[in-house]
Amino acid sequence: MPVIRNAVIKFWMVASLVTGIVIIGEGQSQIPEKVIAQVGTQVILESDIQECYQSTSKYTKNISKCSILKDLIIEKMLRLQAKREAVRVPASTIWENLDKKVQYVCNSAIKGNYEDHKEQTKRELFAAFKDKLVEQKMRELIENRVDITPQEVKKYFQTILPDNLPFIPDQVEVGQIVKILQPTIEEKKVLLQKIKRLRQRILGGEKFEKLAEAYSEDYLYGRSCWETFRPFELSAVAHLKGLKIGEISKVIESTHGYHISQLLGKYDNNGLVRYKYRNIFLSFKSANKNARFIIRRLDSVRKKILDGEAKFGEVAKTFSDDKLSANTGGLLTDSKTNATHIKITNLDSYLFLTLDTMRVGTITPPQSYRLNDGRIAVRIVYYKSKIPGHALNFKQDYDYIRQTALEKKKTQAIENWFHKNKSNFLIKINPKYQSCSLLKK
Repeated sequence: MPVIRNAVIKFWMVASLVTGIVIIGEGQSQIPEKVIAQVGTQVILESDIQECYQSTSKYTKNISKCSILKDLIIEKMLRLQAKREAVRVPASTIWENLDKKVQYVCNSAIKGNYEDHKEQTKRELFAAFKDKLVEQKMRELIENRVDITPQEVKKYFQTILPDNLPFIPDQVEVGQIVKILQPTIEEKKVLLQKIKRLRQRILGGEKFEKLAEAYSEDYLYGRSCWETFRPFELSAVAHLKGLKIGEISKVIESTHGYHISQLLGKYDNNGLVRYKYRNIFLSFKSANKNARFIIRRLDSVRKKILDGEAKFGEVAKTFSDDKLSANTGGLLTDSKTNATHIKITNLDSYLFLTLDTMRVGTITPPQSYRLNDGRIAVRIVYYKSKIPGHALNFKQDYDYIRQTALEKKKTQAIENWFHKNKSNFLIKINPKYQSCSLLKK
């Protein structure tokens, strides 16, 4: 596929430049059979459309290949426009998104030979990820110019027929005050001695990778993927810069635990130096004595709130270790709308089950749970309010309606941008798709 795509690009780079959308017919330069469209020097293959159609048609009815082609053309136009306006995405952001995709494959049950070639694959995919993120940023620049008034929201709601009003499941407002357990001095001392002994065993000739598989607690990457380019914490890998290939680092302390690393390689890509290394990580477990102390503190805070001596939101802002919810007075927010009312089906299973045992207005006793990065924390949960499931209505669901209307307006803004600017791009379309009226409006 890369060979075909490169050949097609070279073909089109020598094609004559014209303005606007051109339907290529008899007597003109013929587009190769598998190429459906060209935008500038970028091409859209028939396989691109087919793949999008197969994946999209499973979830969306009445999707057409013409509409898919139009979306792909818009993507190409946005990338070219981003280049014209010098829109850039930091290399570190590109690597972060790329590494998440690579790590998913690495953690999957079906690896094949991918593990042996993943770093080469990441380098090859860098440009594709860069193109996608730049296109998304250009799209956001256009969409962010869009706003919506309350009158427009009401008008949008009035266009929905009564029989078509969707059912909104139960929505809740939930708050939390979180304290992350910190290691005791004694625990840190014991853990430090353990990782020092592992380092000495490696220096004595034992295989780093064998000890990593046996002892490492790398929650973010998993034991099978301890070899990676992306550091999950800067303080844990900043020392790699001074290491020689194959050298073992000194013991490094981070907020999560202790690390030792072995440098395997490094290279410079687009000005960002990346390190390939093995890592052994031992995490702080937080001793029972420390946990009991935190539980007593949270229990005291809970009592003051219930007795009216303190307000939940004010305590969350100053006391909670969850800074994201602390900024909203401890209330969790919907990731899409930023509203404090969250569909109960969007809560994690543990929080869902917790609310099932609570009444509105109550606060749980302190309860321990594990953060996404593996650390242990203790929290109290506040069940502030609940809106029972109901058919969509303007009064209760204004935030949801506003967000839906705004998204529709943003989509229209991209549509308007396309029709206004398509004459500024070289766009050629295969005769097979010349009947697509969506492209001619």
